[in-house]
Order: sequence, then structure tokens, then C-alpha cells
Amino acid sequence: MKEFLEKQGDKIIWVLIAAYVIFFGGVTLAKYYSFSYQDIDLAMLNQVMRNTLRGKVFYYSLYGRTYLGDHLALILFLFLPLYKIFPHPYTLLFLQTLFLGLGAFPLYLLAKREINKTFALAFAFCYLLYPALGYANLYEFHPVVFATFFLLFSFYYFQKEDFGKFLIFIFLSLICREDISLVIFMYGVYALIGKRSGKWILAPLLIGLSWFIIATRLVIPHFMQGPYLYTAYYSNLGETIPEILKTVILRPGLILRTVFTEAKINYLVYLLGPLGFLSLLSPGTLLIALFPFLQSLLSFYRPLYTISFGHYTSAMTPFIFASAVYSVKRILKLEQIKKPGLILIALLVVTLFFNSRLGLRLHLERLVSRYQRDDLDGEREKLVNLLPEDAAVVASFEFQPMLSSRVNLYTFHYVYAGKTRFGAEYELPGDVEYALINFADPFFTFPEFYSPEGDDNMRRFFREGNWGIVEIVDNIVLFKKGYKSDYKLYEIVEEPEMQNKINTAINGKIILLGYDLGQREIKKKEKLSLNYYWKCLEKEKEKLGIFIQLRDKEKKTAYELLHPLCYRVYPLEEWERGQIIKEYYRILIPSQIPEGNYTLRTGTFDAQGKITWSIVLDDILVKGE
Repeated sequence: MKEFLEKQGDKIIWVLIAAYVIFFGGVTLAKYYSFSYQDIDLAMLNQVMRNTLRGKVFYYSLYGRTYLGDHLALILFLFLPLYKIFPHPYTLLFLQTLFLGLGAFPLYLLAKREINKTFALAFAFCYLLYPALGYANLYEFHPVVFATFFLLFSFYYFQKEDFGKFLIFIFLSLICREDISLVIFMYGVYALIGKRSGKWILAPLLIGLSWFIIATRLVIPHFMQGPYLYTAYYSNLGETIPEILKTVILRPGLILRTVFTEAKINYLVYLLGPLGFLSLLSPGTLLIALFPFLQSLLSFYRPLYTISFGHYTSAMTPFIFASAVYSVKRILKLEQIKKPGLILIALLVVTLFFNSRLGLRLHLERLVSRYQRDDLDGEREKLVNLLPEDAAVVASFEFQPMLSSRVNLYTFHYVYAGKTRFGAEYELPGDVEYALINFADPFFTFPEFYSPEGDDNMRRFFREGNWGIVEIVDNIVLFKKGYKSDYKLYEIVEEPEMQNKINTAINGKIILLGYDLGQREIKKKEKLSLNYYWKCLEKEKEKLGIFIQLRDKEKKTAYELLHPLCYRVYPLEEWERGQIIKEYYRILIPSQIPEGNYTLRTGTFDAQGKITWSIVLDDILVKGE
């Protein structure tokens, strides 16, 4: 086997890379078409690329400014020629997958040079299975992720003492994001420790420090028309970069309390554990990634020390692996090591263990299930296709990637919160014609966007916008400004005419008076009309959600819809005593449930997900399409 690997290693590495690219290329495609990109980054950067081709350089309407006010990610300019040929969000996702996969090649070259081909293939295999790498690949799109590939090559050429190619790759690394300049700066420190000649010390020191100062003190503040935003992640240490550095130096107790928390220790385990903590045996090499580690460990912002937000590990990954390579090289020189194959096996076993606990590749079935396109995704795409290409739209996160090729796209989460991520006041531009909103979007309760004024902001949006409903599917609603429609989310009624009366109290404060059921026989992929009639006995501050279930003869739940009461637009605490509220639902019957008779059951759950009340409403016959 060893002879085969040594002979065929230069071919096998490309097989491994191809397998990675094909796998993640497929997963990211499935994730895109299942509307599973549910943060702002992919949509934002696709809009940046599309608007740059239109002549509005790096502009994106989601924030209403140029991306150069956020990050100095000039690498995007290099991708414009390809993007012009394939102007689609998936182009960015594929490029991200491709470059992450290709990162295995410079690592292979390094390990082959320092050890042998067998260990080089083992390290490449471990890299492609590295949990943080997989999360970086799947979490939206980020230009900084490309730095992993360029930094690996920069380190390889640093070790080969090829100064020209080293400079090329540190430049390519620099243009991925402004903070990579701190990694380049540490190359100079590393060269100083290694007693390299002056050019290896001075060039990285001067280039890295100059780039960081120019980017964070001049370029980004100029386009932002304000200070560099991302110091906000360290506001517990200071408001500006000098203040933060002063705290780091003068208040070691605070720094220790900030770093040594359970979550951050776990983070280090997740980063270093997949290589058996070998990286710690070559601290000099790991030192190059000092600043990315500090960026994560000194912050209070949880995504910075959570591997599931993998792009934050992009500048650490190359040096975690490079230091592990040198650690193994050192171990193999020990006289006590008689069977180097055991070291290799141990490395692979540890990698597979951590991957099984934290990783993604070995959970193929779970990934396929998570990103499998369903009937509701088909309805989502129909709603997206109803929107004119030149229309200004405000939307929930899940719709934004497919809508991001238009000039004017806005995020509903800022409307809800009344402010942007960093606390600036937000006002939706007046040119918006459509709103496409999932009222069950989990990001409404995400710490970055939750606001005590959120419900008020939402009601103001609908009250002042003259919105008419074009379509309702489950929790998803398409609105058009000035549109006349018979659809409603809810209404206050004086003398309700109900098909079915119940009169059952839920918690002593509200009553379900009854309901209307549009049809008791329904085909798959049709929408079941269901209206509830609520009566308020007393004001209720607790937030309640509604669940609607179809249960089979064995009382197993075949389908369940979780729904925010009155679509969050009219929360319980605003209900008036004696009011009767009619709430409208249109529930998509999924095609995957078997034909047959089902019991329609409903109930309420509290903010912790605990069921507080339930009742059987009716019987439903589900027929084939």
C-alpha cells in the first residue's frame, strides 16, 4: 500500500480534491434550491457582483451602501470575468467550494516536501474532512474563505524560500479581507524568529501593517463615512483599535476571563482536536495565526468562536495544518518511533472520530434530508417568479439569494428591528413595491435582530404601506403595495358566522370560539383553507404559537405546521378584552404523505416550545394529485 501511495500520490490527490468539489458542489446546489441559505451574506455579495457589472461598483441595496465600507475584499474583482459569463449566486458558491477543495494541494506539496507522499495524502484527506472547513463551505458565501487556499500556498513558498511566489500569494491573501494583513504581518515575526534574511522579515511586516492601517483607518472609513464597524465585536475591551490593544496589554485579568470560558475552550478543541492537537507541538508555525485566534477568543460575539460559522476560521486553518505537518516531522525523527505507520493511522482515526462528532461529510443522509427540495420550496419559487425583475422587493432571508440579482432588494429583518446589525437606525426606502415574508422565520428571534419594538415596527409597516395580499402559503405571504385582494391575515369581527363552534378556553384568557374548514377532501399539493375565531377574555402578555397537525389512524403526526399567532402582526398583548379575531390560514398539503384519512388537530405552545393546549378539530381525506 505504501509503495502504491508513493507512486500514485500525485494522481490520488486530485481524485480526493475532485471528490470534495463534487460532493460539496452538489450539497451547496441542493441547499440553494431548497431555500436553505438563511442569512444575508450570499444575497449581499451576489448583489455586489451583479451591481458592479452594472457600473454601481460594490453597491448593494440591502445595506444601501458600497461593500467597501464593510470589508476590503478586492478578490471579488478577480471573479468578475467568470461571473459575467455565469451571473448567478451559485457561481459564487461553486468558486468557494472549488478553492477550499484546492487548498488540499499546497498542503499536500508541503507535507510531501517535509515528510513523504503517504503522509501528504493523509494530511490532505484530513484537511478535506476538517469540520471547520465544511462549515465554511456551507455557511453562505464569504470572500475571506479564499484566503485558506492562498495562505497555504504562501506558506509553502515561504518554506521553499521562493520570495517572488511568496509575495504573489500574500498579495492574493491580502485582497480576500483586510484583517488577513495581520497574518501577513506575523510572517515577518516568524521570519525573525527563524533568522531569515531582511527581506523575509521586513516585507511581510511593512506590507501587513501598511495594508491594515490603510484599510481600517482610511479606505473602509471613507466608504463607510464612519469608523471601522467590526471593532464593535470587542466593545467589552474598547471602542477603537488602540483602546482594545491598550486593554489587552494593561488588563490581563479581563483578558483571561474573556478567553477562558467553556464555549471558547470547546472552540479550541473543535479546531485543534481533529488533528490530535499535534499543532500545539509546533507553536512557532501556529504563531502566524495569532491574530485570527485572538480575534475569536477576545470577542463576545458568539459566531466568532463557533465553528458552524466557519468563515471565521479561514485564516487559522492553513497554520493549524502546517504546524501539524511539522509536528509529525519532528515526531518521526524520534528514536522511539519504530513504526511511523502507527502515527499515520492514529491521525486518520482521530480525524474520523472528530468528523463523526462535528463534521458533515460522514452525515450524508442527514445532509440530503436537510436540503431536500420539497413542495413548499416549489411554492416559494413560484412566489419569487411572480415578482417583476425590475421591482423593488423587501424579503425574509430565505428568499434573498434568488432575488439578489435585482438592483433594489431589502431585508425585512431591518424593518422588524428598526435598525441594522450594528445598531444604526433603519428606514425602508419608499420605492418598495413587493414584500415576500415568512412569518415563521427563526431569525425574528435571533439575538441580532430581536427588538422589543419589533412588533410595533411590523404593525406600522403593514398599517402604513397599503399592502394587499397576492398569495398565502403556510406562513409565507406575498404582498403588493396597493393591491386589491380578498385574502387577509386576520380581521376583527363583531358577529362571527362560524361553520363549526367549539367555545373552548385555552388558558382562561382567550377562547377558541370555532373554525371554518374550506374542504374535508383535498388533493396533495393543494391548499387547505382554515380560519380560526379567537375571543379575548383578558389581556395576555405571554407569546403563543399555533400548531396544526394531520394525524393518521395510529395517531402519528404525518404533517405539522407551526405558526405564529396572527402572523406576529397582531400579538396577544395587543388584543382588547371582548375582541373577536378571525385568523386565516392556507395550509399546503405535502405530496409525501400517504393518501387516506387524517385527524386535524390543533393547539398552542409557549415560547419554550411546551404544548399548553390542544384539541381535535375534524377529519380530513387526503387524495392523490
